[in-house]
Amino acid sequence: MSRTVWRTGAMLATSAWLGYWACSGWAHEGHDHGPARRRTGSTAALDLEGLKKFHGHLGPYLILGARAVELATQGLGVPATRLSAVVSCHLNSPERCMADAVQFCSDATYGRGRIAVLRSAVPRMHFVDQETGDTAVLVLTDKARALLARLPGYSGPGTDSDQKIEALAREAATMSAAELWQCRVLRLSDR
Repeated sequence: MSRTVWRTGAMLATSAWLGYWACSGWAHEGHDHGPARRRTGSTAALDLEGLKKFHGHLGPYLILGARAVELATQGLGVPATRLSAVVSCHLNSPERCMADAVQFCSDATYGRGRIAVLRSAVPRMHFVDQETGDTAVLVLTDKARALLARLPGYSGPGTDSDQKIEALAREAATMSAAELWQCRVLRLSDR
């Protein structure tokens, strides 16, 4: 089968293809990895203003996406430049905002064909090391779900709800990646 067919988003949904995609190297060849300052995978000094400028506003799902990249890089022991990602969530806002944070914090971008967003009732993430095929699977912690339960409905820019959403995001930013996500690493040699 041609590489063009392997690049389609529909094929990304199968785990067999995901393993092929992560190990093949074609999605990684010849790409500039962008500014290292935002692609380190480390959010110890989380660039809230950079995330806000990139995405358009600051919300807790954006913080969840950034913290997911941090935990995945720690769990896999690789830099964020080696990651591919699958973001599983409701396909509407605000959950899919996690995908923007993944793009901001790693080289898993739509333009490079290294991220996909799939429909799921429960938010979760899969990060794959492009070189080894090792995978980090992340699910929300109870603490993260409790934080998200306090999320108000969005009424528009500059409104009271907008300010509450940003305050909740800033609260989430004070939490560690491990407080927000549970991570299980699957090594290719273990499968």
